[in-house]
Amino acid sequence: MPTAGTGPRVRRLAHPDADIRARALGLPRGRPVLAVFGSTGAVDTELAAAVLPVPRAVLAAAARAAAVVVTAGARVGV
Repeated sequence: MPTAGTGPRVRRLAHPDADIRARALGLPRGRPVLAVFGSTGAVDTELAAAVLPVPRAVLAAAARAAAVVVTAGARVGV
């Protein structure tokens, strides 16, 4: 569990069509960016369990690289 101040910083856009340029989001220059988008539909439990190691490994590598991760922020799907 991350200690205070060391976890991910989350920035929510006020509107889905909001300005998403790097500067408007406050993204630091020179950092890698991983954009993760896909279905917002519910994923079958068996399928989710089978593919879970892949996004975990990718996100762990992104964390090691201090990458910025951009998602739609849905609680289902990707």
